[in-house]
Amino acid sequence: MDGETRRIGEGSYFISNRQQPYTLQVEEGSETETFNIHFGEHFAESVLHSLITPTDRILDQGMEKQLTLFSFFNQLHKRDDVFDALIGRIIRSYKENGFNKLLFEEQLADLLTYHLQQHRHIADAVHKLPSVKIATRIQLYKQLSRAMDAIHSCPGEELTLEMLSSAACLSKYHFLRLFRNVYGHSPHQYIQQLRMEKARSLLSRTDVPVSEVADLLGFVNSQSFSRLFFQRTGVSPSRYRSLTK
Repeated sequence: MDGETRRIGEGSYFISNRQQPYTLQVEEGSETETFNIHFGEHFAESVLHSLITPTDRILDQGMEKQLTLFSFFNQLHKRDDVFDALIGRIIRSYKENGFNKLLFEEQLADLLTYHLQQHRHIADAVHKLPSVKIATRIQLYKQLSRAMDAIHSCPGEELTLEMLSSAACLSKYHFLRLFRNVYGHSPHQYIQQLRMEKARSLLSRTDVPVSEVADLLGFVNSQSFSRLFFQRTGVSPSRYRSLTK
């Protein structure tokens, strides 16, 4: 999209806007399942309009709506429990009952409301950047989001400050300072947080051995993984698995 490549892993997803053509390429030799949702024309604007219009103005406007064009930031988004539940309901209801337009539109409205809330968090992050001009803050955020995309698309790979700052087209220490301003963590802290979230998911939902979990998440060995996991959770990986299964 726009000449850029994004690698979308199972823990993330991507949002594009109208009139943004894209090509989807599946890595050779990999088993991949994709799921795309296409919202109708002005669907996002209509849902946003319903959220921000005061109740006492709804009757005054009747069926007339003045919609403001709206675009999402093009970046990878981390899947969370709320997102997975919303998508799961759409898939499950279709498999169990077939297509029901009323239910489907309600579910899409719920999903889009969730995304609009996420977009608001992004707007808050943009305003944390140290620049007087809003256009400059938006551009800096877009550059930082490229580094964040690299983090989310390579959860088990070793990333360096040079690699991430290069992805953001910023010098190393400007990147480090701005990253902390926006996300509240250093890149290393954020990556470790992602690893722990993934570890908890693998331990509670699969039977993958602890040594393989450590390897999947890019740890040097299972001992270093177990030590960090205990520091963050207060229990060993094996104990956590027994408590959550």
